Amino acid sequence: MERQARFSRLKAKAASSNQGQDDPDFKEDSTDESMDVDNEPLMTTTQPSKGRGKKRKVGASWAVQPASKKVRGKRRILKDLVEMPLDDCLIQLDPSNLLHLSRTTKAIRNILMSKASVSVWKSSFENVEPPLPQCPEDMSEPAYADLVFGKGCYYCGRQTSSVRIAWQCRIRTCNKCTESHFAEKRSYFHRNYSSELAHQLPSLTLSVTPGRYERLIVYCWVDRDDQWKRQYENLKDAEKQSQWKTEKMKAATAVRQHSALCDAWSKEKEEIFRQNQQIVVENRRATVVDHLRKMGWSEELDKIPNEDPKPQDQNSVTKACQKPLTERGLKSLEPALTAFMDKRRKARIEQEREAFLNKRLVPLQDAYATHLLTLPAAFGHPNIADIFSLPLIRDIVNDDATPEFSVSHFERLRAAFPRVQTLWKAFAREQLLNLVFETVESSSDENRPQVSLDPENFLDKPSAFFSCLSCNLSVHARDLLRHQCLRESYSWGALDVDERFLRQTLGAIRWNVQGPRGIKFDGVLSNRVDNILQNLGYNPSVLSADDLDKADPKIECILCNSEGSGRYTMRWLALATHLSEDRLNRHVPKHLRIIEASEASVVRGRIDEHIAISFTDKQAMCTVCQEKNIYTSLLNHTREVHGTVRPKIGEDIISTNETILPASFNKYKHCHRLWPPLSQEDVDGLITD
Repeated sequence: MERQARFSRLKAKAASSNQGQDDPDFKEDSTDESMDVDNEPLMTTTQPSKGRGKKRKVGASWAVQPASKKVRGKRRILKDLVEMPLDDCLIQLDPSNLLHLSRTTKAIRNILMSKASVSVWKSSFENVEPPLPQCPEDMSEPAYADLVFGKGCYYCGRQTSSVRIAWQCRIRTCNKCTESHFAEKRSYFHRNYSSELAHQLPSLTLSVTPGRYERLIVYCWVDRDDQWKRQYENLKDAEKQSQWKTEKMKAATAVRQHSALCDAWSKEKEEIFRQNQQIVVENRRATVVDHLRKMGWSEELDKIPNEDPKPQDQNSVTKACQKPLTERGLKSLEPALTAFMDKRRKARIEQEREAFLNKRLVPLQDAYATHLLTLPAAFGHPNIADIFSLPLIRDIVNDDATPEFSVSHFERLRAAFPRVQTLWKAFAREQLLNLVFETVESSSDENRPQVSLDPENFLDKPSAFFSCLSCNLSVHARDLLRHQCLRESYSWGALDVDERFLRQTLGAIRWNVQGPRGIKFDGVLSNRVDNILQNLGYNPSVLSADDLDKADPKIECILCNSEGSGRYTMRWLALATHLSEDRLNRHVPKHLRIIEASEASVVRGRIDEHIAISFTDKQAMCTVCQEKNIYTSLLNHTREVHGTVRPKIGEDIISTNETILPASFNKYKHCHRLWPPLSQEDVDGLITD
């Protein structure tokens, strides 16, 4: 009853306020409430004045005026609110709701802005979570509520995202108004009133990032500074000036203490809002997961480990969860979710495959290494990746009847290993022949290579040269199995899961993993080599590369003779590289000839010396026990361990460096400048003949 009587008196006072009998100490409007401790207006907001209405005609009678039209909608719906019992209603509202309510009608505004409504505002402050600091003594409750819960700038009135609260100034300001009403504090240390008081000017701390690093800048309130200067200048008595400074210091200290509490409350409120928003987002993400299960991804979702990324963690899903999810919104997420789950399923299958291969290929590598010890030492045996590419070995490895390699698996491997060398070479020859056929068929009639495509013997002919697209060298077909470039992959994505596992775990890459992007058949060079050999007295159609190796002719290029360096001589394998460097096609068959046997013996000895010198700092292998080390260390090894007095290169020690063997890989170690050079007259005569 007492509360009902109190609100009855509140209504009576509100009614009397319309007649100018309101308490003059309490402001009617929160926007009119002074934000300054000195009760001096600091800001002026220019509001456009409303146009005057038309004057009524003189003599018009109110009795004959037409009845007012019935207003459609919800206008004037609150006109009877002042007649309702407001006791239990207003105390349940928070300050922001009271502010909105006070701006609905003049009658409600008069009630809430009267001094008798202080208890209502205080009760509303108690409804705020987290607890709001108490209203400061220099502000009224409506003004304090407008400061905390309002949205517009105090200067321009705009409601933008850049509006911030300056707690020490008791105002809200946007970026544009901040530039005109605030200045950096460092320029406000020396003022006419007091440097000590200048340090207590209300300020605003902003974070700026002019470069890579963030820094904080303190801005002082220019309006307050101008006010203090005017007040200080108006005080002529020194005693009054001292008293004024003391009062300002005391008030500024109280404002700073209260602003610190408000700043802490604001941060706490933001953190609570962030946590609540995170809970809402997580609930919406759970809705996305349920939608995924309805799409048929339940089994795949259950297989995702906890530490792996989840579909609901995608940026597109996080962005969509910032607002309420609808069926349309979930439908728009389906393409991104499907793409993620497809990628996740592929990754899972690859991981399971790698785990399976780890149990199978490691024992396979150990068994194959044991088998290689029983073979004659040579460089060029297929590696673990090569034999795994063969269907015979792959079927044994992929037999998942038992999770681990059993005794039956090893028995099947031991039976298959003797056939591996033959099967792999046949597989490689088939790939090379396919490259030759593709080159011949894709060439035009005028550029088509004039070669005899005999599948049985073509790759053994001296003219079967291929061009490596990585190192741009010309390599004979029989030497391609040892060419290092064909065991390199420059694109990790081009490898399948088995090849990536072999490379990453076992360090093995199968031969010619790049396919046509690694090598191509050089039909033009093949024709040139055939023509030169025919001019030198050989029959290319029946001659093989092994036959030419046995003959080991030393060829001299007359066109490359140099009076300063000597005659240019080479082995026949270096001929291909020599011709491929002749981009102008200046060499014709008559420019090349076979030197005499006596000179060939000298050239052969010098070339062997070049190769022996190149072995000194290169990796090599002992042909007896297959130990690998540098050449000089293997010399001592063969003498001390195997009792070989004079180890020979190519017999007791072979190179494991593909840049040395064979000759076509490095022509400069398989050629020699023979001295003395031919005279220019001899060169001209030989070219002319």
